[in-house]
Amino acid sequence: MAKNLSMPLWNILLPFVSLAISCSQGLQSIESIAASELGKQYSIIYNTEKTFALCDQKPMDGHARQKLKFIVIEVANHNIVHRGSYQLGYVKWLDEDSLKVYSKDNTSDESDSINSSIVHLNHPEQ
Repeated sequence: MAKNLSMPLWNILLPFVSLAISCSQGLQSIESIAASELGKQYSIIYNTEKTFALCDQKPMDGHARQKLKFIVIEVANHNIVHRGSYQLGYVKWLDEDSLKVYSKDNTSDESDSINSSIVHLNHPEQ
């Protein structure tokens, strides 16, 4: 009877270890999400409070006029909350939940138009 009550510690801990492993496998890392969305060359810049991660595609060598993509990932749940792109420009944090996207449209070398926009992450897109 005493033998039945003294289960090995492993039998007690096994359900908790299994739960921890399955939970950790449920979320992809921010790096793996960025790589699958943007390719091998990207940078990750967090906002000040580290609630969002701006993942920005880096240009390939010799492709200066390439259209570059970016995504914003919510750190708490690893969801992509915004996708965008720009060409001959940049994307940067303005504040905790706003981005500035600057893009130069080069449909022809003679008439380049400049686009600048603000993206608010906590407000519906317009």
